[in-house]
Amino acid sequence: MSRLTEEQAIELARQAVDGTFSADELAQIEVSLTDNRYVVKFVLRVAPLTLGSGFVQVTLDAVSGAVLERLRDAD
Repeated sequence: MSRLTEEQAIELARQAVDGTFSADELAQIEVSLTDNRYVVKFVLRVAPLTLGSGFVQVTLDAVSGAVLERLRDAD
């Protein structure tokens, strides 16, 4: 089986967290691949003096695309 592309991983991660944040809140997307797992981190804009770093992170199986874990900065 072939591995997902980075673009496919981002799209699957977006679907997994649909409605969690708005497009206006998104500052950047970070993607890493380790041990056949993609970690897609959506870094969010946060107001000054706000606690937390403002992110939503999704871990995916790099072959099947299955969501293995979802984290939010407050979790």
